Amino acid sequence: MSEPTAPKLQSVPEPSLEVLLASCESHKQAGHHRQGLNVAAEIERRCEGEAQVAIRARALQYSGLLHFRLGEYEFAVTACQSAVDLHQHLPSAALTEALATQIMAYIELGLHEEALQTVDECLTVAQRSGDELQMSWALNRAGCANDAIGNHESATGFLSQALDLAERAGAEEAIFAALNNLAENTLDLAEDYRRKQRNALSQALLSRGLEICERAVSVAKASGNLHRLALSQGNFGMMLALAGQHARAELLFKEAWSLCEQHDYRPVQRVVRRYQGRTQLLRGRLDAGIELLEQTLAQAEAGDDRNLALTLMREITAAYKQSERYSEALDMFERFYKVERQRNTQVAALRARMLADRQELDRARLEADRARLEAELLKARSEALAEQNRQLEDQTAVLNMHAHQDALTGVWNRRYLEQRLPQAFTAARQDGQPLSLAILDVDHFKQINDNYGHDVGDEVLRRLAALLKAHCRPTDLLARYGGEEFVLAMPRTSQDVAVHVCNRLRDWIEREDFSDLHVELACTASFGVCGAAGFDDIQDVFRQADRCLYQAKRDGRNRVVEA
Repeated sequence: MSEPTAPKLQSVPEPSLEVLLASCESHKQAGHHRQGLNVAAEIERRCEGEAQVAIRARALQYSGLLHFRLGEYEFAVTACQSAVDLHQHLPSAALTEALATQIMAYIELGLHEEALQTVDECLTVAQRSGDELQMSWALNRAGCANDAIGNHESATGFLSQALDLAERAGAEEAIFAALNNLAENTLDLAEDYRRKQRNALSQALLSRGLEICERAVSVAKASGNLHRLALSQGNFGMMLALAGQHARAELLFKEAWSLCEQHDYRPVQRVVRRYQGRTQLLRGRLDAGIELLEQTLAQAEAGDDRNLALTLMREITAAYKQSERYSEALDMFERFYKVERQRNTQVAALRARMLADRQELDRARLEADRARLEAELLKARSEALAEQNRQLEDQTAVLNMHAHQDALTGVWNRRYLEQRLPQAFTAARQDGQPLSLAILDVDHFKQINDNYGHDVGDEVLRRLAALLKAHCRPTDLLARYGGEEFVLAMPRTSQDVAVHVCNRLRDWIEREDFSDLHVELACTASFGVCGAAGFDDIQDVFRQADRCLYQAKRDGRNRVVEA
């Protein structure tokens, strides 16, 4: 008798990318963020080539939102930016959502300037679409950005408009977001008025805030989204505590905490614990409140959430003072000052890292576009399509120009200078014409960055580059050599004339008005000038001009020194 054969195992086909996108949406709506993020990563892994770039763009948009809700803000910014870069493949609504998420991640990272810039972009996209729901999201994020920088009353206007549009569109998610953000905005305003002893306004806001919070919790429950429920319960609890309903507030905090524990909503969990500590302070239980706030501070520092940590340190310092524990209040204030400096350094480093990533991405895209255009140009030539050849050549020239431009100032970059300078030197020798080289350096530029910030320093460099360009001839070669250093090559110009030109430039720089950047800001520059006559190598001319520049620095700056 023969042995029975085992049944053949049939392979289960992988779900389609469209099915996986629908799964991402389901996880997002249910508040299952980690699961949704895993699905988004699977979509990105499987997407290949131009045919699937639209699906990859949607996966990146989901990835950004889910990273944000898990408190992974830098990942959220990166994913959203990648989605926005593929905007031509995104539906308008998905592009608006990617920008809206990016705004919130910027806010959490303390990058308020970037958040406000992205608000403008988001509002433009939403207005262009003519869609009320997209406009609701854009206004919502405008409100959040204004709240983050302390413009609470302006934020109320944006958020109220967002709620009206969301209700007209009948969009549950947008309605909840507007209600929840209005609740947080009302909390901030009510506390501002309470601190200023404007009690009537504070009480009126609390009454309105309780209605908003109650409705937000109701919408969250109806949606079945546990993340929304935890958020809204935390805000409702704090609003009740401010209104004196402490027992009811504690019950809501307990429910919200339980949801956060079960589903790894760590950012929400920290907020809930902070609200519990503040409630204890409102009840006069200072030691218990301080203990809860210190626990939350430890969690915020462990999660590298410096914005929340700074807020908690201010609240703990005030609580210590209220308890007459002045030594501990002083210690906490000193910690606050130290962390604030670390946060500012972190934000600067993050900006630099994001800028470097962005430039690298732009450079890679530029190279890819240039390669594609060159391939198309070759094809066009083979087909004798003269008009198409001309257009592609123009586009390639534009791309080449951008590749040789300094991203910050718009003048030529060091790579272009190193290519063109030897050519200019050779041409001058062949034509028997003079050539002069000037190197200029902004005086005390590090102090400008240190005293007024890198954003001001960048604007100073942009203005100086524009000033230099405006007063140079079209035949001159102006390039940013690095940092605050510029090089100016002047064909058909003797050293004497070049010194005169540089003295005029130095005078224009000294008289330039920078007071709109900061009332105390002024700027000067030092120049080193060398003519090419008598030199056999342009590098020798460059070195001599550089020595003159350093002599100008040693002699007191804001001067021109010639070879």
